[in-house]
Amino acid sequence: MPTPQPPSYCLFWAHQWWPFGDPWWLCMDTQNWAAWVQAFGSILAILGSAWIGWWLHNLQVQTNRQNAISAHLDDVRRTANLLRSAAVKVRTMHKATKSKESLDRYNSELVHQEHLPQMHKAIHFLTEDDAPTADLLMQLIEAQESFDVAYKLQRGQVIGTVLDHERESIQRRLLNEADKMDAVVNAFDKYVKDVASSVGL
Repeated sequence: MPTPQPPSYCLFWAHQWWPFGDPWWLCMDTQNWAAWVQAFGSILAILGSAWIGWWLHNLQVQTNRQNAISAHLDDVRRTANLLRSAAVKVRTMHKATKSKESLDRYNSELVHQEHLPQMHKAIHFLTEDDAPTADLLMQLIEAQESFDVAYKLQRGQVIGTVLDHERESIQRRLLNEADKMDAVVNAFDKYVKDVASSVGL
């Protein structure tokens, strides 16, 4: 007596529409279906774990890149803020030279005499590492030179007697150096804005 065959279960009722005989690869008993489902499940699990690992790796790489860029921009901002403070100091010197009285008052304020040497030193401690591009490095050097000129002009006014025509000349030079420094600060700010915008920060 022949052994009865287990019933077949066809995917999408293939036995009803398949025109070329029994589609064995679409019609199987429960045991074979279970084996195929297990095999496909194992393959999907392997592919899924590989995709998750790839996704997590890319996420970590992107996070590290964004953190590095953010730290870099923080350094550039610190340089820009130092230059901005220096430019403000130069403009303060410029305003102080408008009259003999304002110049005497400025020179008598101890805070200026204490802060300027410190800022002068800080400005000259900036190196090529503080400028992210060759163009910004050239502008940083220009800002250092501008502040150096302003600092020496201010020291000369403190030490010696300044005549009116000298004061007017110094005032023009200080304004010119302040404008140069503002242009450098704007260049640093633009760099930060452009980089932050390009990476979505």
